[in-house]
Amino acid sequence: TGTVTVDIDLVGDNPYNARQIYDAEIVRERAESIAVNGQMTPAPACVDPDNPGRYILIGGHYRKRGLLRANKSKIELKLLDVKGKLDLYRLSYMENDQREDGTALDDAMSWRKLLEDSIAKTHDDIATVTGKSRPVIVKTLALLDLPASVMDILIDKPARFNLTAGYELVRIAKISEQAAVEAAKRVAYDLPVIKRWL
Repeated sequence: TGTVTVDIDLVGDNPYNARQIYDAEIVRERAESIAVNGQMTPAPACVDPDNPGRYILIGGHYRKRGLLRANKSKIELKLLDVKGKLDLYRLSYMENDQREDGTALDDAMSWRKLLEDSIAKTHDDIATVTGKSRPVIVKTLALLDLPASVMDILIDKPARFNLTAGYELVRIAKISEQAAVEAAKRVAYDLPVIKRWL
């Protein structure tokens, strides 16, 4: 524990980060702020147990990307004690959840990785770590079954799709992929609803 300043190339991203999608515009804004004000807040991290002298970022991945874009070579870290891989996710999730800037698609992607890597064995394990109900876990993971044409729109504007909107697209896509694409575009890009007269 404590705060250290290290070479940024010694800091790897959290493989179980709660955020999976990064908005290029936000990275640009962070870089501009860092260029003027420097790094205002240390990024939470831990010592990499498998690679002596290296660190794993727990949160603050936008900060790291902003520093790199601003051509900074150092990053300030707040070191935390981490008990294992599930802890890497839990701490990252808590940070995103406190700022309320995680998205349903971020959750779906990170939860799938936890399951694929057997860090979480069941949906109930994810429910325990996140405090979400099992039905929410199931509906969130269902977003990953969307057709690629719909998923591309969600990835482009993930903050526009809460779980309710995303799961509605899952239901629409089971009937018509094209209808799901059109619905997703309306949500993502504020397009007016087109009334069709049958």
